[in-house]
Amino acid sequence: MLVRAPGGRYIVLFPMWPATQPASFTTLRTKGGFLVSASWDPHVQAVADPVEITATVTGNCTLQNPWALGRRDGAASPVIHCPDQRSASADGADRVTWAMRAGETCILSPGDPGGV
Repeated sequence: MLVRAPGGRYIVLFPMWPATQPASFTTLRTKGGFLVSASWDPHVQAVADPVEITATVTGNCTLQNPWALGRRDGAASPVIHCPDQRSASADGADRVTWAMRAGETCILSPGDPGGV
């Protein structure tokens, strides 16, 4: 499985993908109205950055932090870059939520576990 969005509440990337196999997808539609693009890097066995999310509706987008899965070293929340130049790091290391407008695309990259 490449992506899931249980009940449209939040997005999970590569929830059941074999860690040693490469994968990528572009603009898969999730429940909740988001188009998601992401890649899996089998060499580091993690989501490759960046992740791209486009909203088809106006509202909040919630993503399970793909760079914190299986880590206990204090992985930071993703850094979110949106086209109107706002940039934010969300609170918490498990899930991040930010507002999006219909038609807007935001790019996410891993935060600095030592910084934030």
